[in-house]
Amino acid sequence: MGIVLEFEGIDIKHRYKYEELLKASGIVSCKYSFLGLWAWKESENTEIFLDQNICWLKNRRGILSPICEPDQNWGKIISKYFPEGVELNDVSEELAFKLSSLRGAQVKELRSEWEYVYSVKDLIELKGRAYSQKRGHVKVFEEKYSGTYVSLLEEDFDELIKFQNEWLERHKGVITSSVLDEENKAIMKVLENWNDFPLFGACIRVDGRIAAYTIAEELNDETIDIRFEKAFAEYEGIYQFLNKTFLSRQAKDYVWVNREEDMENEGLREAKSSYHPARYEKKYMVSIPPQCK
Repeated sequence: MGIVLEFEGIDIKHRYKYEELLKASGIVSCKYSFLGLWAWKESENTEIFLDQNICWLKNRRGILSPICEPDQNWGKIISKYFPEGVELNDVSEELAFKLSSLRGAQVKELRSEWEYVYSVKDLIELKGRAYSQKRGHVKVFEEKYSGTYVSLLEEDFDELIKFQNEWLERHKGVITSSVLDEENKAIMKVLENWNDFPLFGACIRVDGRIAAYTIAEELNDETIDIRFEKAFAEYEGIYQFLNKTFLSRQAKDYVWVNREEDMENEGLREAKSSYHPARYEKKYMVSIPPQCK
């Protein structure tokens, strides 16, 4: 009989130990940052179990990847915690490869969960034919509008919330309401706890009012994640201008920028692919039968 995993709702009290294990794991994913897990905990039903030098997570999809040092006797660990077998979701490519050696293990690609990772330098410079259209969009915005770029400060939050509410109203019926509501709750939690996490951002003002904003999280010394990015689309080129300018003004010292997954949305996939990702944070589902050794 294995260990009974006593899961509980993820809470701020778990942060220090979790982040210690996450760093040791080598996982650099927006999916597994503490902020990501905690901010979406209600909508994802995220729960956590911390046991010595390993962390197990589960959400509405099931058990997630273990968070611990990657070099382990995985047959022994799976037998210890899941003697009847287990299906693990959102497993990194490195760990999926290790687990695939277990007897009877089956690995399935989760393409919709792959995170798009770009070179910050490439997205600042936008050099070459591959980025000619992006450069054109930036130029159009700069020539057509009196846009002002400002770093996001807490004093801007009230106005940002008004912008967010208007953006929500405009997109009802275009995007599933539950998805919008869940994301909006996460945005409010992030703003309320701004100083507790490695967050920074910017907004674009056109004619004095916020027309776009972005909020990023530092995942490690080399990588940031774009948590939220919203704009009023009537301003041609505003997304491209915001992306390039934010990185050049506030993120030029980072190497990588993670722009998250496409959720099998063809429009998102096309948009994210058009920026030519340098690589992906790939995710897999690994099914392990009972008593693998």
